[in-house]
Amino acid sequence: MINRLNLLKTCCIISGMVLLLNACRQKERVYELTCDYKVNPVGLDSKYPKFSWKIKSDGFGKHQTAYRILVSDKKGEIFWDTRCVKSDQTILIPYSGKPLQSGTSYSWKVKVWDEEGVASKWSKSVKWTTGIMNADEWKAKWIGAAEKEPVDAAPFIRKEFTVAKRVERAYAYISGLGYYELRINGKKIGDNVVRQARHNDKPPFC
Repeated sequence: MINRLNLLKTCCIISGMVLLLNACRQKERVYELTCDYKVNPVGLDSKYPKFSWKIKSDGFGKHQTAYRILVSDKKGEIFWDTRCVKSDQTILIPYSGKPLQSGTSYSWKVKVWDEEGVASKWSKSVKWTTGIMNADEWKAKWIGAAEKEPVDAAPFIRKEFTVAKRVERAYAYISGLGYYELRINGKKIGDNVVRQARHNDKPPFC
C-alpha cells in the first residue's frame, strides 16, 4: 500500500513538473502587431497590406522558426490562413488571401513556433479597415476653395446634413494628407495636424 502511494505521489510530481516545463516553454509572447507599419489603421487602400510583429521571451537564445497568420472579417469568415509557415521572418509579410473589400474591417492574429518547435499562444487580435480599393468606386466630386488666388489661411469647407437614424460607424474619405482637419459638430476627428500652405508650396509628391 505504501509503495503504491509513493508511486502515485511520484507520478503526480512528474506530471506537475511536465506541466510546469510546458508552461515555461510557452512564455514566448507575440505583441506589437502592425499592418503597414501602423497599429489598427483605418482607410488602407492597399490590396496587399504587410504584417509585422515582435516576440518577447524569458529565455536565452530563443528565436522564431515558424509562424501562422489568421485573417478574418467581422462575421468570422476566414480570408487568409497561412497555416504553419517555416520562416523566421517577422517584418512586412504581405497579405495573400481572398480579395479584400472596400470599407471593410478585418482582424488578424499570429502565433509562432520557437527553435524547439513549441508553439506560442495566439496573439491578441488587432484590426485594420480598408479604404476605397478601386478608382471606379469613387462617387464624390472634388470640392475646394472658391478663391482664384492662393491664400495663406486654410479655407473652411462646410456641409450641413441631418442623420435620421442612429449611426454605428461612418467613414470620411478625404484626399489631402497634411492639408486638412476634419471636424463634426465642432469636434476634431482624428489626430492629423493641418499644415498651413504657403504661396510657393507644391502639392506633395511633386
